[in-house]
Parts: sequence; C-alpha cells; structure tokens
Amino acid sequence: MKYVKNIAGWLFVVWVLFFMSCKDPESGGPGIDYNTAPKISDKTDQEMKYPSGGEIDIDAEFSSTFGLLEVGVKAFGNWTTYNVSGPLYMLDQQVDIPITTPSAEYEYTLRMVTTKWDTLFLAGKFDVVRQIFGKINIPSDTSLYRPGNVVSFNATVTSETEINSAVLTYNEQAVVLNDISLAGENLYVIKGQVPLADNLPKNDYDLELRLTNLGGQEGTVTGVLKVEPIDVLYYVGNSTGTNGWDAQAAYGLTYNVAENTFKTSGLFKSTGDGFKLIGQRDFEPLQWGIGDMPWTLEDHGENLPPVAVDGYYQVDVNLVKLTYTMSLDMRVDEVDEMYVVGTATNAGDDPTKAIMLTKDAEGVFSGVVVMKDSGTFNFIGQNTAPGPRAWGKGIQPGQLRWGVGQFEGIEAPQDAGNYFITVDLLGATYSIAKQ
Repeated sequence: MKYVKNIAGWLFVVWVLFFMSCKDPESGGPGIDYNTAPKISDKTDQEMKYPSGGEIDIDAEFSSTFGLLEVGVKAFGNWTTYNVSGPLYMLDQQVDIPITTPSAEYEYTLRMVTTKWDTLFLAGKFDVVRQIFGKINIPSDTSLYRPGNVVSFNATVTSETEINSAVLTYNEQAVVLNDISLAGENLYVIKGQVPLADNLPKNDYDLELRLTNLGGQEGTVTGVLKVEPIDVLYYVGNSTGTNGWDAQAAYGLTYNVAENTFKTSGLFKSTGDGFKLIGQRDFEPLQWGIGDMPWTLEDHGENLPPVAVDGYYQVDVNLVKLTYTMSLDMRVDEVDEMYVVGTATNAGDDPTKAIMLTKDAEGVFSGVVVMKDSGTFNFIGQNTAPGPRAWGKGIQPGQLRWGVGQFEGIEAPQDAGNYFITVDLLGATYSIAKQ
C-alpha cells in the first residue's frame, strides 16, 4: 500500500508539471518569457535635418509573442500599411517629403495590430528644412542636340527666399544665368542656354546649376545632356533621284568634311514637292527643311525647294551653321552619250573600249550589250575616262548613283548573254533584260 501511495504521489507531481506547461501563454510557462508585452521600437534618426523634396527613412521594429496582423506608418497625412504574420517585423520605409513642405517639426505615427487585436501606437518627430531644391528640364528628344548647337532649358526650384545667383556648369565651362522669375509661392523658374562647342565629342554631359538665395541658403540642381554628332546625313524627296519619299531608299551624304559638315553629289529635279535632309533612314527624330532665309535649314522645317534646272548637283550641308548650298555640275540635257563599261562586259575596265548606247530622248539611252555572268558594270558619259559623268549602283535595285567614288559597280546578271539595257538619267534608274 505504501508503494501505491508513493506512485500516486509521483504521478500527481508529474500531472501538475504537465498542467503548468500547457497553461495559456498569458499565465506564463517554463522556458518561455510570456510576460513580454507587444512592443514598437523606433530606430529612426530623429536628430537629422531632412530637406524638403527629399525623403526620411523610417526604421522600426514591431514585436509581439501573440503574433502580428498589421503594421503601418503615417506621415504627411497618409498611411502605409502591411499585412504581416509572425512575432516580429522589421520596417524600413522611405517616405517622400513634398518639395513644398515648409521648414518645421513634423510627426509620424507607427501602428501595429496583434493577433489578439491589441492596437499599439507610437509617435515620432523629425525636422524638415526647406532648402533650394528642384530639377533641370530639358526637352525630351535630347538626341537632337548636336555640336555647335545652342540648347535651351529651364530649371524649376523651390526656395524660401528669392534666388539671387544661378551658375550653370558643364564640361568644365560655367555660364551665369540671369533669367530668374517667380512662378508661384516659393517656386522659381530659371531659364538658360547651353552653347555646344563645334568639336564637342559624343557623350552624356552632366549639368550642374549652383544656386544661392537671399537667405544665404545654397543648393545644387542637376541634369544630363546627351550630345551625339551625326556621322551620315541623307537626302530624300520626289525632287531627287531617290525613290520618292521612301526614307529607306534615301541617299547618304557620306562625305563628312568635318564634324557636322557634309558634301555629296546627286540628281535633283525641277519638279516634285522638294526634298529634306534626314539624320537616319527615317523621318524621326532628325530631319531638316527650309529655314526663314534662303539656303538656311530649320529643324523639321518645310520641304527644301526643287532646283531650277534638272541636273546633277554638288551639295554642301553645315549642321552647325544650319546652312546648305547646291551648285550645278551637269545638266541632264547636256549628256549626249552613254556607255557601259566594267568587268561584266567585254570592255573590261578600259573606258576606250566601252559599249555605246543609243540616245532615245533627253537623258534616256538604251542598247543591247553582251554581258558576262560575273564581275560588275557601270555607266559613263564619255569613253575617255570615268571622269565626272559616271553612274553605278544605287540604294534600291534598278536605281543609279552618280559621282565617281560614291557608288559601287552593278553586279553582273546570273546568266551570260545578250541583254537589253535602258538608262534614264532624269529618273536615276536603269533596267536590264535578257534577249
């Protein structure tokens, strides 16, 4: 009986210990600190002076042994909340400070909700200092900016007192800006221009606008200017020898004399709607038309006019000065003879052996020529030397390009034999058909 009592006593002790370990966490238990209340620990730097237009980094720790349902932060009247789970949540929230925020002390509020639906709040404070702050506004199509151009821009900034000094720096150059105007309460607009040197390399240039106001505050506003010289310029239009207004068939002014200065030669007509200069085989973003004065260019201006006389012209373009010139080298009606020469013919490259075509009309010639199935050929307006009257392969099949050194030879047909060839100088085209 004694042993039975002892066993019963030990069982009672074990039962008590087990019961205590299974109690509600609120009443405690062995090995676990259930007396820890829900807690918010704010680690935000409240000593720092935060600038208007900047941001404050709110750093806080939320904890509850009961578990968390939601945490949040309120600043400048707006709540940001997060649904969470678990006993711990680390908050690292960047809050934007509106650019118009006056200098003053401001409050923010931290909140957490536990699984027991307990709600805790904790308030914090921070100082905002209204500084000179803003941005430089540059037209979106920065790819239009070329060496030698002048780029206009404006900057919008906030300042507690009047801006009295503005200095723009870029590429180790400094420009003082005097066009400063009030656009609203504590809001100023500063306008200026960036002159680009003629030899300015392609690059992204940092703009820095250093400002001071009557209150002695200083600030810096930045921006980026993209400068990209043009390597090749094209001309296109139905008053040229290209395929009308098809930008993909535009001829290039490939002779780049200097930075943004181009020279070429080609067919231009007295009929049609004129032509334009483009910076790529597309009409956007780079195109130039006629300016306010004759022989001047304007960005996205009206069509350059047709020439007075059909013929082949030398063309010079200066995108720095925005000017162009055209000089007549050869009228179409002056070409009385046309020959075929090249390794794809029996004449080879000897112009004295070139095969003569028949003149059918002004600028139109035709004839039957024995062609090989390899090599190249082109057309010349004399049988003494290639000289200035020479035509070769254009951009599109059947097109001609005029000017020695500006074209490649036309490929021989696939099969050797007799071919009927037609040349139209006014259309800058040719055709070849096997007999």
